[in-house]
Amino acid sequence: MKVSDYQRVLGAYDNGWLNDTAITCTLNLFNRYSPPAGTDGSYICLDALFFNQLISPTRAYTYDNISTWFSQDHSINPLLYDTIYIVVNLSNSHWTGHIIDTALRHVTYYDSLGDYSSEKNNVLYYTRRWLSDEICTQALLSRMTEDKAMILGDPGDWTYTHNPSPSPTQTNSVDCGIFVLTTFLYRIQGRAPRYHQDHIHTLRNQLSHALLTFTLPSPQLRLTAYDLPIATVNYTSHHYLSDVPMPVSIAPSLSSFPILDEGNLDQDDDVIYLATYTTPHSPYPSQRALSLSSPHPKPNFDLCAKFPP
Repeated sequence: MKVSDYQRVLGAYDNGWLNDTAITCTLNLFNRYSPPAGTDGSYICLDALFFNQLISPTRAYTYDNISTWFSQDHSINPLLYDTIYIVVNLSNSHWTGHIIDTALRHVTYYDSLGDYSSEKNNVLYYTRRWLSDEICTQALLSRMTEDKAMILGDPGDWTYTHNPSPSPTQTNSVDCGIFVLTTFLYRIQGRAPRYHQDHIHTLRNQLSHALLTFTLPSPQLRLTAYDLPIATVNYTSHHYLSDVPMPVSIAPSLSSFPILDEGNLDQDDDVIYLATYTTPHSPYPSQRALSLSSPHPKPNFDLCAKFPP
């Protein structure tokens, strides 16, 4: 992490816009405090580049790019954690995030601008595709029991919500990264994300101090009298991931869809273009056979370095 990356978190560089390095380093700090996979309360925050590696600049679904991120590192299987936190960079101009609850089979999507460019459906659609492929991959590699795979079932039968209450909203164009990280931190600590734009300087100072000391802000440091802890999250959504429409197949020009970090991207042209299917909704996990249509080659990029070392 460079000094300029730290200054971004503090708000003293580039108007406080967070790049992928600042986001990933903060998420790796969060991961240091997770219980082991398979235990209650365990969670994993994925690399800031993860979701954008999953989607090509032409909006093609490219599981090949990330297929070995977890299959080669036998110490990590994201599906064994209770919660998966994923940040998403929309058109290299706005950070959003979603939280995947593997126990409840539920996805919560947070966007501090409300519904930025109607990208919500695209993010949810690609998330469903990734969950389906990752379940198959981990099961075929015997890194997950059949019972666990059956519990996870068909992600098309999972439910989702968008910006459940409370969902803080930013009032400028640069604080989205701080909003995503703070919402993730609050959820990790079992707190309702009851903060707002007026708290942004305090939030930046807390995250900056956390990066310097490798410690998380105390849950007792409340911003307002309304920032109360929560014991459980109650989902009332009746929306299913299989209901999310396929993204528009007409791809934007490459110039209008910039890439986060060209040095870390797979330059292979071998992509799998969009395809989808629907399944009947069932109160029980689907028992369809797990299969992979083709082996996935190793991508031509390295994972972001762990932080701190």
